[in-house]
Formats: sequence, structure tokens, C-alpha cells
Amino acid sequence: MPQANEVPVKQVESNQYSLNARDLIRGAIIAVIGAVLTSVQEAITKGGLDAINWRTVLTVAISALVSYLTLNFFNATKTITLYKKQTDSNVPPSL
Repeated sequence: MPQANEVPVKQVESNQYSLNARDLIRGAIIAVIGAVLTSVQEAITKGGLDAINWRTVLTVAISALVSYLTLNFFNATKTITLYKKQTDSNVPPSL
């Protein structure tokens, strides 16, 4: 939901059975977060960065990416409205 000081900038259509650049970017972010969390968990559990199993970290990252993209591929069609905060500099002059 938009805040009182936000104005709509554009709408993006996200169709079912398709992926767009936004989905790929967000999927990559989810994959990186999953990999970082797995690395931290393994470093804490096994006692240092040398003990991290990088194959497990890579597997978690790929699994997170595939899971996110699969979820978005099968989600129903939706329209996403992007908002921008309205400041004094971008307020249109009143008539």
C-alpha cells in the first residue's frame, strides 16, 4: 500500500508462466542471502572460515534461486505498481 507521500511511477505486469528481469534480480538476491547465511551458519558450527563446505553453500544458493524462480513462474498474473516518494522538488505546480 502506498504511503501518503508516495505517487505511482509505473506499473509492471507480471504474467503467469513467464519470468522478467525483476524476477531474475530478486532471485539472485535471494541466492546470495541464502549463501551468506549458510556460510555464517557453517563457520559458527564448525569453528572458522576454513571449515566451510563451499559445495554446500553453492548448492543452497542454486536451490534458493531455482525455488524463487519456480514460485514466480507459477504465480498468478499480477500488476505491480511502483511508487516514488513525493518531495518538494517533484511536486507539480498547482494551477
